[in-house]
Amino acid sequence: MLDVPTLNPDGILVYGKPVPQGFLIYVEAQPGISGRPAGRSTFNPEGMPDLQMLVSNDLGINPTAKVCDATPGDLGGVLKVDPPVFAETVADSVNDLTCRFDARSLSSDACTKDNNFNNRFVSPVLPSARLVQFCTSTGVGQEYRFPPGAETKVTARVRDDRGNPGPENSIIIKIDP
Repeated sequence: MLDVPTLNPDGILVYGKPVPQGFLIYVEAQPGISGRPAGRSTFNPEGMPDLQMLVSNDLGINPTAKVCDATPGDLGGVLKVDPPVFAETVADSVNDLTCRFDARSLSSDACTKDNNFNNRFVSPVLPSARLVQFCTSTGVGQEYRFPPGAETKVTARVRDDRGNPGPENSIIIKIDP
């Protein structure tokens, strides 16, 4: 089931959450104007991955510049990049967040569910063979939980399989105080 968002004055969807962790975040990508399929990488130690995301607030209890510190014994948060500007200079921040995501290309493996609790992609328009869904399969963990009482803008874009970036899209995740 999907959350029911509201719109802020800038027209950005706002998702309210009662707790700062334990919920899923997903990005569903479709072919862009090139017609090429979405790339599937969520981590690239040499630059930007295909899934690119930035946040307007630091995430987690210990935000560090260390990349992908998401394993027990080595937990760290994610540093903000605000305003969101996608450039090679922020590749570490992008990788630090997106390494926590998985790419899924089968509707039966999607992290979102329909009203009958079956795994399905959200897009009703395209056949699932044309979509890729990136999701936090285990949910947002404590190491990168969202700040309570704050609105965090999450901006994402996805490159196609030839490295061409798609359009940026943003949502706001608002955590109750």
